[in-house]
Amino acid sequence: MIKAGSIAYAILICIVVGLFCYALLLMSGYSRIYTRMLDTHSEVLANNESAQQYFLGKVDEIQEKPMTTDLFENGITSVATIKPWGFYKILLTTSYFKKDTIQRTALIGQWQKEEDLALYLSDASKPLFMVEKAKITGDAFLPKAGIKSGYITSNAYRDTKYLVGAKRVSKASLPKIDHMNFGYDEAVRQIQLEDLTDDVMLYNGFHKETLIVESDTIVLENKRLSGNIVIKSKDSIYIKKSNILEDIVIESPKVAFEAGFTGTIQILAQKVVGLEENVVLRYPSGILMHTGSVDKREIIMAKNSKILGGIVISDDNRGLDKIITIEEDAEVVGDIYCSGKLQLKGNVVGTVYTSNFYLRTEASAYDNYILNGTIDRKGLPQEFVRIPLFKKNSEYRKPYAIIKQI
Repeated sequence: MIKAGSIAYAILICIVVGLFCYALLLMSGYSRIYTRMLDTHSEVLANNESAQQYFLGKVDEIQEKPMTTDLFENGITSVATIKPWGFYKILLTTSYFKKDTIQRTALIGQWQKEEDLALYLSDASKPLFMVEKAKITGDAFLPKAGIKSGYITSNAYRDTKYLVGAKRVSKASLPKIDHMNFGYDEAVRQIQLEDLTDDVMLYNGFHKETLIVESDTIVLENKRLSGNIVIKSKDSIYIKKSNILEDIVIESPKVAFEAGFTGTIQILAQKVVGLEENVVLRYPSGILMHTGSVDKREIIMAKNSKILGGIVISDDNRGLDKIITIEEDAEVVGDIYCSGKLQLKGNVVGTVYTSNFYLRTEASAYDNYILNGTIDRKGLPQEFVRIPLFKKNSEYRKPYAIIKQI
């Protein structure tokens, strides 16, 4: 006769074995579900990457209205929208399948015409004078009076060749900018600068509304801001090097950066932008001045400062002083467009469009002089996406390219 205790023990073992087998089956089932989820997620992710590349070729159409496609006819739907962001555009690509959604955000720009143009200097019936180490590498549109060696007290031209490239005759005015839409999405929400916590990173994605940070204070310090954020000031703003600012826009009549600051910023100003020594505005950064009722527009880059992107002062008011000063060892990588005077003591890797050069020394001021400054178009990397200035011309209609994923 089997004892009752043995039967109970056998039943317990059967229950444990059953639970274990059930757990194995359950784990196997969940493993298959999880694997399918991973496979689906990977497929949606790959589809999203492909859709982004597809939408790059449809940017002009997407600007009119969002575009939706099932790229591979596999049930994964991708939607693209375009938002303005400073000089450039934001391409938002969302791909989804059932409850699985992938979003990708890219800052994009348009390839411009392949050319070797280093300088366009409008013809004011004066030659361009080159002094000491001044040099232009690339083609140049110059006044009919041409380009000559210059002499300033003890400084004279010392290089053997100050123009390495073709020389053409310029017109009395600069090429007209036909594409200058500097902006951001109209859907915004606003907060005050005082509401932000110091040394805490605030990131606002580009799938969200643009965050406008209103500033009534002159000094900005100890802030960490990234993404779809615009800092606005009605008068002026001084940006300390303690800030961490990435991919944001600053809109203020006057903007200045403390020595040693580094960040990625696009600036819309009306009066003055100043970079103290060793300030670096990383790619893609830029400065635009083209609106507002002012007496003078001025951009000053101190020694060893750098802007990777470009500078634009565009204003048809001939009675308005428009001045860009690039001091010794300062550098701009990209394009400069100045409908006024450019004092170039530093370096430009890219293209310069200017109505006039000028040079101020302790003793005097000189028209159309470059002292030690260089312009090197050939040194600009081929993958560098420049500020869009000339778009309507069919020869400039090139595909869009991704500047960075943000």
